[in-house]
Amino acid sequence: MTAIEILRKYAKEKHGLDSDKELVIFGCRGIEIRNNEFYFNQNPIDSWDDSIIFLSQEQEKTYLGTVDPGLYFMNQPMNPDGTGRVEPGVLWFKRGIHKTYKALIQARPVVLMRDSNRDHEFGNEDKLHKGMFAINLHGASNTDKVGRSSAGCVVVKLLSWSKEFKEL
Repeated sequence: MTAIEILRKYAKEKHGLDSDKELVIFGCRGIEIRNNEFYFNQNPIDSWDDSIIFLSQEQEKTYLGTVDPGLYFMNQPMNPDGTGRVEPGVLWFKRGIHKTYKALIQARPVVLMRDSNRDHEFGNEDKLHKGMFAINLHGASNTDKVGRSSAGCVVVKLLSWSKEFKEL
């Protein structure tokens, strides 16, 4: 089975999501998909090293991106409890505006783990929080490092003002 076939099957069997009937988006932490195969990486902080996959009946598109916050926000959390990282699970998005441009915005509560001790790692000592945190799916503000592109959002490594991101 190819990586895409595995993801389609997983979405349907585990979550009841049918990519032939609706758009299903995967954010795979520490996994790159190349030549329709999974490649695991070390998932270093501030790197574009995750896969963001869009699956529907009409499309199979894979992008590099991140499901982790950038170093800027790890060092300077927006929340006193620490910077949040989306936990594995189903996230629901709807069309909306992120800052000043079109994006997919959080539609239902999500679970975040916050780096409460600010050691740049997410582990058992860090607390889980569930709620509406403006965890959106959007384009990047730069493509060198994640940096300020993510404070916890899912980000595709396409500049948010680029033609390719607007088409996406």
